[in-house]
Amino acid sequence: MSEAAEGQQHPIKIYLWIWFLLFVLSFFSYMVDYYQLQGMLRWSLIILFMLLKAGFIVAIFMHMAWERLALKLAILVPPLCLLVLIAFMAVEGDYTFLTRAAAFGATFVGMQAFEWTKLIVDEGVRPWGNPLGAPQFGSFFFMITGFHGLHVSIGVIYLA
Repeated sequence: MSEAAEGQQHPIKIYLWIWFLLFVLSFFSYMVDYYQLQGMLRWSLIILFMLLKAGFIVAIFMHMAWERLALKLAILVPPLCLLVLIAFMAVEGDYTFLTRAAAFGATFVGMQAFEWTKLIVDEGVRPWGNPLGAPQFGSFFFMITGFHGLHVSIGVIYLA
């Protein structure tokens, strides 16, 4: 079989290095709470570590590091849209924040359910296999997005 038929494979060293960096960034995130940092410093560090971790996950584990335009769009567009929405929420005041957070969370869970359905039904991706490429993608994708969806669902239930 040719390499194109098997899917693009990348050295395991890259993945291990990124896992290590994600662990280090998570450690620093926990240290922000451990040292009880407050105010803008706290939130700036939390958002910085969050964006770095998300960027590594999108770039490496979703194989976008090798697709320049997709990488730029995936990393730049969502945070910019989120900043616009946060600005609207800050202007309108605290009374709408929890309602909008619950609505955005419920919308996210709905989009995730749609994405899962499309992958499972149309593409044939399963947690134990992936006909489109690397077999580990299915287990990794469903585990990560499943835990995140559970986390968001619990938050929406709590806010409701």
